Amino acid sequence: MENGTLLVDIALSIRMIIHMCESAKSQQGNCLALAAQLRLLKQLFDELRQSKFPLSDATIEAFGSLQSALQGAKEVLGQCSKGSKIYSFLKSPQCVDQFQELSAEIETILSASRLALPRVSKQVQCMAENCVLELRKASYSKDVLEEQIRQEIEALLCDHREGRKASREKLDKLAGCLGITTKEQISEELNALEKDRGEAGRNKDKLEEEFIDQVISLFMQLAEDNFDDGNVKGETQSQEVQIPADFRCPLSLELMYDPVIVASGQTYERAYIQHWLDQGNTRCPKTGKPLAHINLIPNYTVKALIASWCQTNDVPLPKVDAVKSTNWLPPTFSEAEEAREDTSVIPSGLDTDCEERSSDHGSSTGIVSGRRKDKDDVYEKRMPSGPVMRVRSSSTYSSELSGEVEALGLSPSRNSPDHFPIFTRQMQSSKQKERKSYKSVYAGGDKVADAGIERLVQNLASTDLEVQRSAASELRVMTKNSIEDRNRIAHAGGITPLIALLSSGDAQTQENAVTALLNLSLNEHNKAEIAEAGAIDPLIDVLKSGTSDARENAAATLCSISVEDYKEKIGARGAIPPLVDLLRTGTPRGKKDAALALHNLSLFRENKVRIVAAGGVKPLINLICEPRMGMVDRAVDVLVTLSSIPEGRMAIGEEGGIPPLVEVVEAGSPLAKERAAAALLQLCTNNPKYRRTTLQEGALPPLYILSQIGTSRAKEKAAGILRLFREQRQASMSRRNRHM
Repeated sequence: MENGTLLVDIALSIRMIIHMCESAKSQQGNCLALAAQLRLLKQLFDELRQSKFPLSDATIEAFGSLQSALQGAKEVLGQCSKGSKIYSFLKSPQCVDQFQELSAEIETILSASRLALPRVSKQVQCMAENCVLELRKASYSKDVLEEQIRQEIEALLCDHREGRKASREKLDKLAGCLGITTKEQISEELNALEKDRGEAGRNKDKLEEEFIDQVISLFMQLAEDNFDDGNVKGETQSQEVQIPADFRCPLSLELMYDPVIVASGQTYERAYIQHWLDQGNTRCPKTGKPLAHINLIPNYTVKALIASWCQTNDVPLPKVDAVKSTNWLPPTFSEAEEAREDTSVIPSGLDTDCEERSSDHGSSTGIVSGRRKDKDDVYEKRMPSGPVMRVRSSSTYSSELSGEVEALGLSPSRNSPDHFPIFTRQMQSSKQKERKSYKSVYAGGDKVADAGIERLVQNLASTDLEVQRSAASELRVMTKNSIEDRNRIAHAGGITPLIALLSSGDAQTQENAVTALLNLSLNEHNKAEIAEAGAIDPLIDVLKSGTSDARENAAATLCSISVEDYKEKIGARGAIPPLVDLLRTGTPRGKKDAALALHNLSLFRENKVRIVAAGGVKPLINLICEPRMGMVDRAVDVLVTLSSIPEGRMAIGEEGGIPPLVEVVEAGSPLAKERAAAALLQLCTNNPKYRRTTLQEGALPPLYILSQIGTSRAKEKAAGILRLFREQRQASMSRRNRHM
């Protein structure tokens, strides 16, 4: 190393150490004393750098030793300025000794090198001599207040080891002395303790690691006693909860209770849009476009998402009795535009022409289960100048399964939570033309439509491939557009010939058939008919060897028809291995459909074993590790189901699933955090090895935070894991005490 470089490095080290001394959190008196001595040393090296005199080999060797000593000083000061406050107080006696040894080492090096120094100014020589004298006289002592705090912590640790719980008064006093009075400070201290323990583990210092374990256990008692759920809850409630724009009615700007879709595809609160229509308005308030009809179709997807959001954020469900005043309604479109200035547009995926998917959003996970019963409502509306129109709406309006047009999620607006993703896919122009063609042909009334459907169903059995393909394509479009047409096609016997076309050698025909069946399955009473007509085996064949789109829609169809009676049958017929393969190798859309299907099937116990045996755990873990795909919540949902069986827990642990789950607890959506905590609780409850792994991954701080400010279920799961950690530490300390 060149002389100049060595001197620069020493000068920088001295400057850094002085800064660390001035920002120390403990040993402040000793740190300031060391800083004063080092300032004298800094002046010496500044002069040496400016003089540019050559250094002798002996001086270079001495200064190299000085640089090593200064590096040791950084490590000592690091304990005073960083890391855990509790741990630094407990290490206080060792720190005092280290300060003394450090000064003595620097003084010895300077004394040896001073004789070999080149000619420098007499002033600097005097400074060097003064520095040596100051270092020689240096005396470091224990800070009285810090020593008192250390003794108090030692006494509490002793009581804790012997199973005696500290009094609330002592813990309050200690928290105040340490300056740990907020959730953020608790989290910082927990993180610091975990890092200190990790450092001891890397140094293979078993005794120190066990000692820090005891400190963490004591600190958790302090945290639990001083920051109970009540305090945190009050603090959380004081913060304003922002309502996602997509959950507010564009007319009232209030959270919707009974959202409905109008002909333009926009969603409103029923009471307000009904009042708007009753005033004689025939245009959509949001878009300003004329309404083709004034039927109101319930939007069960948005309603379920609002209910889930309310539960997650502890917000009461909205209730709309009636519109109390007519003055609030903007009489013109321009005024309606002003009234909704701060709202965002519900995506076009809500258009009633979109492919609809059934979903049970009543579950906490939001995953399709296919158990919702039809609650068909008939609405009778009269246009200002036209006949009475009738429309039947079903609760099976849409879901989370993806298809030609993906179902509604919610766009992350400036007010919306990240865990409500919006899935939208633009329709191809050819598809839009098909839809317009269908409307023009079958808009002549029920009899015309029935006749057209019967003809299409007959054409499915044609020996002409082109006729088959065309019929399957038209039925695919029709089932995408209308609940009524799905019923008509099923009633006309269309299900059986569509199933037959799943074995077609023509890829396009097969794809159209499987997509039409998917759409038909969204009507609740069609599910059993499709399954009973023998669709399961052909769907599994398509899932194994079809085109990419066909495989995805086959997975979605299996998910849709896997109601309680058919979960076992679908799993037993061999659907799970190809679903796992789609999960592993499919497109993002295919992986989503596969994850939904696997979750639905995993609700039957034997299918859980089959998913694990097919190697489904690893690709689920991989999805958690790739948050950009938007599949974290889905994957965690399946893993928490699999964690309920021994095979699943073993696979999650052995495939490296614990670190990603800990990451979700720390940074996932509120619902994902809850589910990840549930999976970790299963793992930690049944295997001490996984308990240790979870601790080593730094789960303690995020679990503590979750136990304070998560959803009610998340708090319960996190508290359960923390209790297991505490019991394990207490058992470990008891064993050590017996051997002492």
